[in-house]
Amino acid sequence: MNNNEDLRNHIDRDMYKIEDLRKHIDRDMNNNEDLRNHIDRDMNNNGDLRNHIDRDMNNNGDLRNHIDRDMNNNGDLRNHIDRDMNNNVDLRNNIDRDMNNNVDLRNHIDRDSQLR
Repeated sequence: MNNNEDLRNHIDRDMYKIEDLRKHIDRDMNNNEDLRNHIDRDMNNNGDLRNHIDRDMNNNGDLRNHIDRDMNNNGDLRNHIDRDMNNNVDLRNNIDRDMNNNVDLRNHIDRDSQLR
């Protein structure tokens, strides 16, 4: 992030959320619950995840650009998070692999949220 601030604290602050995002997602990923279902349920959202997060962040633009701008980073969010996670693979593929799913995360979440 080009500074010493913890990514999870940065995202929590911008989302005006007191709960630690990383612990919240990790807790649900460290049990048998599917991450995509958890996100859909907690957001109570039938639409596109990207648009939902943009709306909650009071931002009309693309989520990737919004987070990059807030992090003072001109690069791609996927690469940025991968670098911070000391992970050489694409974040999208990494999450898909953990979900035992080969499709794009955005499409995957959209499809599941449209079914609710």
